[in-house]
Amino acid sequence: MYEAKILNSEARSFYIKGEYGKALPLFNRSLALSERNLGTYHPDVATNLNDLGDVYRVQGEYNEAESLFKRALVIREKALGPDHPAVGENLNSLGLLYKTQAKYEVAEPFYKRALAIVETSLGSSHPHVSVSLNNLVNLYSTQRKYAEAEPVYKRVLGIARKNMGAEHPYVATCLNSLARVYFVQHKYDQALPLLEQALKIREDAYGSKHPAVGGSLSSIAVLYSLQGKYEETESLVRRARAIKGKTSPKKLIRVQ
Repeated sequence: MYEAKILNSEARSFYIKGEYGKALPLFNRSLALSERNLGTYHPDVATNLNDLGDVYRVQGEYNEAESLFKRALVIREKALGPDHPAVGENLNSLGLLYKTQAKYEVAEPFYKRALAIVETSLGSSHPHVSVSLNNLVNLYSTQRKYAEAEPVYKRVLGIARKNMGAEHPYVATCLNSLARVYFVQHKYDQALPLLEQALKIREDAYGSKHPAVGGSLSSIAVLYSLQGKYEETESLVRRARAIKGKTSPKKLIRVQ
């Protein structure tokens, strides 16, 4: 088993670097050793299958990836039970696979089941819950289902505040994500206070000259411009440019 783990570790290293051609044969060798030494229904075999499926997914070989992910799911459900967190990992893998193929209606129940598992096993406010929530909310945002996305973004924000504190920079990122939902629906009055909160958090955390602060200034400038507040817009654009360097106004159009 030691050899299989070494091979898997080497394969992961190549995978992370994007060297999939080198990762693939190592993952296959690790899988073969695990199956021979542990049997085809051992949880470690499921891990090998999931890793191999990731390689095929990122290379666009979706049928191969789907087959491997489903085999891994069956093994984990049988060996660990249907509500084990490792089963949730497999469900997320399948959800991402289908989302990548724009099979959104197929992906959603996998993401929802993964979320339910992690909430049951870890509690509704555990940081890992945010991972499943983000998977689900990204699916909704891709489909422009903003009504469904909004409460999910609010949950992610609430979990971040509880676990990291209200002034943590990640909270600013969550505020921006929620603001973006309002922004694309032209609900500017609801987006603006969130962006202003994010700006303050970033200024306090990073200082007034940090690029993240420039991103917040640019986002608020966009909203001011849309509301006809042109003097305020110009002031913020100047501040953002001073941080970012020469930035075309055409680039200051996305809530960041």
